[in-house]
Amino acid sequence: MTLADRRTPLQTGRTAITLVAAPIRAGAPPPCTSDNGACLADIGTGSVHCDIGDLAVGKQSDITITATPSTTRALPDTGTVVMTGADVHPANNTVTVTVQPR
Repeated sequence: MTLADRRTPLQTGRTAITLVAAPIRAGAPPPCTSDNGACLADIGTGSVHCDIGDLAVGKQSDITITATPSTTRALPDTGTVVMTGADVHPANNTVTVTVQPR
């Protein structure tokens, strides 16, 4: 998942939350990482919460999640971004992608 700020003013306090359709694997490598901020996987709920902090205009934060699928069928993954402060475009804060296990 890539989170990007495409607007002109600095947006502060962004948090990315993603729900993973497959169980999250414990152990090495870490099940989730971010190049900006920190991520925490909840193995019990199969969800990931990443606090990426302030995101400057035109910058992005890449979040990588390692999961072990329980099936070979395609799995949906929904990511949601929330932030503190006013969000003038809340309609673009959620995306769903389909992941095909390999």
